[in-house]
Amino acid sequence: MSQRGDLMTVRSDVRVVDATIRDGGLVNNFMFTDDFVRALYRTNVKAGVDYMEFGYKASKEMFDVNKFGKWKFCDEQHIREIVGDNPSDMKLAVMADVGRCDYKNDILEKKDSVIDLIRVATYVHQMPAALDIIEDAKAKGYEVTCNIMAISNAKESDIDQALEMVGQSSVDGIYIVDSYGALYPEQIRIIADKYMEVAEKYGYTADKINTYDDLKGLLLAIGTNEVSNGMYAFYASQSYNLQQIALQFENNLINNQASDYVYYSQLSDPKFENPFFLYT
Repeated sequence: MSQRGDLMTVRSDVRVVDATIRDGGLVNNFMFTDDFVRALYRTNVKAGVDYMEFGYKASKEMFDVNKFGKWKFCDEQHIREIVGDNPSDMKLAVMADVGRCDYKNDILEKKDSVIDLIRVATYVHQMPAALDIIEDAKAKGYEVTCNIMAISNAKESDIDQALEMVGQSSVDGIYIVDSYGALYPEQIRIIADKYMEVAEKYGYTADKINTYDDLKGLLLAIGTNEVSNGMYAFYASQSYNLQQIALQFENNLINNQASDYVYYSQLSDPKFENPFFLYT
């Protein structure tokens, strides 16, 4: 992986996420006052922070609300008590921990929430469950990222498999995370190269599919096994003419070299407001 900047240059591609409440809450059981959280929110806005993570979306069936502060659960009303409708440019995030959240019920549709980003935290052996949360949150309209935790304690082959799995998902970003702080810089560079290879391999995203030729390129890559099988979610808001592209394929099944099928769903939506999915 080549160096992309230095200490004297501005990296416009870097996004800053403030995790003070979510990570700090592990120390004090999320017993932060509203005044503290509100002050932190205002400070992050003034500092130009890109994302502020408010806490976890933990299940109240698993964790006692009387033993933890509100940011363990991040109810919509509590976040809005701090930010209102969030009139700032800063985006808001929460973490969904695999096995510790009731994501189907507690993560609302994006249109009903001030939250922008769902960060899914998982261990390598939990990847199937993590993918369920990723696809659920993405279908609801959120940005979604994945934290594969404790990688210094995982087998390299397991990390490879986990990366392949998440690379084929609808996730927007993947983090390098080591819960034990047991990695040296030399190891991090090797791991970063591994992550970047997967990111580049599965580089077909909705904002890159703007024309019929772009879509044909994706289908060709799938058919020649340049892109492994997975699911790609497209939104009309992300690509200006996807409606026209989709209509050309409505109700058609295309058989590629891997004997898989490409098809579209939700094309009956007359205003094309819902996402449609390309399965391969």
